Amino acid sequence: MIAQEAVVLSSKKVYLRKFRHSEADLLHSIASDPDVIKFCGGSHSIQENKNNLHRIISSYKANTGLWAFVHRPTMEFAGYAGLVYENSNIPEFKVAILEKFRRNGLASEALKMCVDHAEKNLPPGTVEVYVRSENKPAKNFIRKAGFKFTKNIFLKGKAHEIYTYALVTV
Repeated sequence: MIAQEAVVLSSKKVYLRKFRHSEADLLHSIASDPDVIKFCGGSHSIQENKNNLHRIISSYKANTGLWAFVHRPTMEFAGYAGLVYENSNIPEFKVAILEKFRRNGLASEALKMCVDHAEKNLPPGTVEVYVRSENKPAKNFIRKAGFKFTKNIFLKGKAHEIYTYALVTV
């Protein structure tokens, strides 16, 4: 059973919670997924994932972070999702889901929870998503959620598209 204070965002199908220092193996399982490596980058080294997990946990702020994504019906780790400040001073939505949990609306649910959270808890502005240019499923998913294409960029030597969503702050 997960301690309630660890849960950050919740819905019927999923919840997002803070990672624990003991969960490098969970982060490694998603970071070594071939599709995640292809489109998001990743690492095959457990030590690099331990270092990444430490960085993730130490970067938690009151209203942002990269959180463990848990499939509520099975209570299994399904990936990660969250809002981070990585490439600019604008919060960026990130999500990566294990193959077993893809194509059933979980990423959409996580995105909706994160956008609702941003509207209630972050300053007025926008949320961004960086999508690899060749990742057509992700671009379709983001556009369906109401994100608008902003510009093309190169990031770490790869072509990306940036999409933004204007927050209607409460």
